[in-house]
Amino acid sequence: MEQPRYLKKDAVAMTEKELIGKVVKKNLGLNYTKDFILQSGDQETSLKGVKKVLRKIERAHGMEKQLQKKQKLQQQLHLKQDKTNGEKEPKKEEPGPRPKNMCGVHNKTHEWKDCPNNPHSTNFNGTSYKEILKKRKAAAEAAEMNAIGGTKRP
Repeated sequence: MEQPRYLKKDAVAMTEKELIGKVVKKNLGLNYTKDFILQSGDQETSLKGVKKVLRKIERAHGMEKQLQKKQKLQQQLHLKQDKTNGEKEPKKEEPGPRPKNMCGVHNKTHEWKDCPNNPHSTNFNGTSYKEILKKRKAAAEAAEMNAIGGTKRP
């Protein structure tokens, strides 16, 4: 028969009851401690019984987490339905066939092929969309620097 190993040379082995009281009970989290007592885990005298109680508590906590997720999803669904006046999907007005390639420079107010900033358009006004995008980016960076109180480095 093999001798049990201990951490220290002259250490004394704990009984199951001591192990339950000094290790298990002391290291349970606050949520688990309450449930452990309610399930009479503190009255158990064997590690096997304690494990059984802890597994039951863990299963209950897992189910509780699943229920919370489900309730959260239902709340989000209700909020979405409230925004759409109780309808599952908002009604979309269909004015007719929508052009395929809308202009991103002018907030999709016209087709890209007709954009005055498209160099390939017959309506080209001489200012390329690249120049407009550079100006917008520079303005955004300047606004950001002003907001944080700094100056742009050269």
